Amino acid sequence: MAAKEKRHDFFMHFVMVVISVICILPLILLVIVSLSSEESLVTNGYSFFPTGWSIDAYKYLFYSATIYKAYGMSIFVTIVGTIMALCVNTLLAYTLSIRNLPGRRILNFIVFFTMLFSGGLVPSYMMWTQMFLLKTRFGRICCPIWWQMVSM
Repeated sequence: MAAKEKRHDFFMHFVMVVISVICILPLILLVIVSLSSEESLVTNGYSFFPTGWSIDAYKYLFYSATIYKAYGMSIFVTIVGTIMALCVNTLLAYTLSIRNLPGRRILNFIVFFTMLFSGGLVPSYMMWTQMFLLKTRFGRICCPIWWQMVSM
């Protein structure tokens, strides 16, 4: 019985190592390509062994203002959106936890019905784009909160 368990363990470890290598190789290729020169990529394509090395991509990335602007917007939306989602969800959870709240059954029905039968991705996207809110700070914050409330 012990020999069978050892073979099984060896096989499972082998499978996990193969899966890990399959997952890690694209990340290694990404780092190597980011450190390769543009001429090397154009002439030789993607390779684990590039002929020319360069950090021009990182210079461009860190010396342009767009990366800092994008990270600032991501951090802003994450912080404000999380605070707003916590407030809305806490208020809804509190009202649903009160047993003798007037209208509790209707509120429960609305919450569970929208959770099970949402309008869908395409109509919601069309609504946000037609209201011209998707590319504003308000739209970037409230659109994920709205999605969370609809698909609770």
